[in-house]
Amino acid sequence: MQGVFVREHAKAVAIHDDVVVLHLAAPLKGERTWWRTEEVGDETFTEGIPTFRAWYRRSMRSKRLSIPIYLWSVHMAFKRIESEVWRPDIIHANIYSAGFPSVVIGNRRRIPVLITEHYSKFPRRALRALEVVKPRYAFARARFALPVSQALQKAITDYGVRAKFRVVPNVVDTSVFFPPPKGRKHSGRKHLLFVGRLTAAKGFDNLLRAFSDLAPSFGDWRLDVVGEGPASADYEALARSLRISDKVFFHGY
Repeated sequence: MQGVFVREHAKAVAIHDDVVVLHLAAPLKGERTWWRTEEVGDETFTEGIPTFRAWYRRSMRSKRLSIPIYLWSVHMAFKRIESEVWRPDIIHANIYSAGFPSVVIGNRRRIPVLITEHYSKFPRRALRALEVVKPRYAFARARFALPVSQALQKAITDYGVRAKFRVVPNVVDTSVFFPPPKGRKHSGRKHLLFVGRLTAAKGFDNLLRAFSDLAPSFGDWRLDVVGEGPASADYEALARSLRISDKVFFHGY
């Protein structure tokens, strides 16, 4: 669920072309090896799209030493994909942190790199000074940077990041989400739907407070919440304290 946007992009591209997914996983813990790559065998998860994961071990001596180890782990994972599957025509990275090793590999092999950006830290102005180095490096060397909205593109450029931008909105499965047929009667009650992980970064508490403020004027509205997360219990408690728990329905995943 945390990388569902990658999953949906891969499935959308797979309609037209061959796709392999490489997940740059969390650092290794409790292992002596410096790096490891494995292919995901669960087809209910991959849905037929070859998927690999790459781990690396952080250096205990220096954070700077961890960077070449990280890049080497990605390089070795990429070599495995080249030998076992095929050499890609395009590398598509999701979020600048994956874009950083992607442009290093892509530029050495003369493979164009595209970087899709979703990260909410840009509009929230939450990137620290040292964190901005990676997006500046990655976006400047990518063939195109693909923010999911005009507002996100502006937030990125406000950090002084320069790139060839093309806005590409998040993909949607139109066999599931589509306008109702003309002439269909509405049930009368109005539904507001939230879908996402329930974390503090999402600002879901703002939605609950706004819904509470509007509830007296919009008595026929209800809020349906699909998703879970570390703040689920806190948000359910907030709905009760705002006295809107009879209008807010938490459905989980």
